[in-house]
Amino acid sequence: MTLVIATHLPHSYAELLDEVHRGRPKPQALSALALITLGDWARVSDADAASATHIVGVHNGCIVSAYQATSYRRTATGRVRWAGGPADDFAGHIGDRVPGGAWGQGQARPLRTITLAPKAHPRGLGVLGAVWELLTADGPAADEALLARVHLTATAGRVTIKVPAGTSVLVDQVPA
Repeated sequence: MTLVIATHLPHSYAELLDEVHRGRPKPQALSALALITLGDWARVSDADAASATHIVGVHNGCIVSAYQATSYRRTATGRVRWAGGPADDFAGHIGDRVPGGAWGQGQARPLRTITLAPKAHPRGLGVLGAVWELLTADGPAADEALLARVHLTATAGRVTIKVPAGTSVLVDQVPA
């Protein structure tokens, strides 16, 4: 088992999904995902930053990226930014539920330490291939990603639903 730092990407990953679905090219999207997963994290001790061998990105309770950390540095604001490359030995975890479950409402710390064993992708994809497949997927992963971008509000018996442009909405009323 490997000690891994999981980074919570609630908004940045959803924004990246939108950009990919609007045509952001693969190289730029994969570079952006590396930056948001590896970059600029507050409240990380030097000991934790130095001991990190792998960093995974998590969105909506699922692992969406995996990198092998080779080094880290502090930014001018004191945040930690890891350097590293794709962790192909963890490609099979892309799309898996993160150990410990999704971040909960009000859980402010965006980093968590988890343990994972290396896991090959079932079809032999490297981590970048698995990540791109998830970013462009149709099916349960894409549906979950879409739900993460839907916003509901209710006021005085009126429900407002905000969905990404181009999304079909079906309203199915049920008896009270």
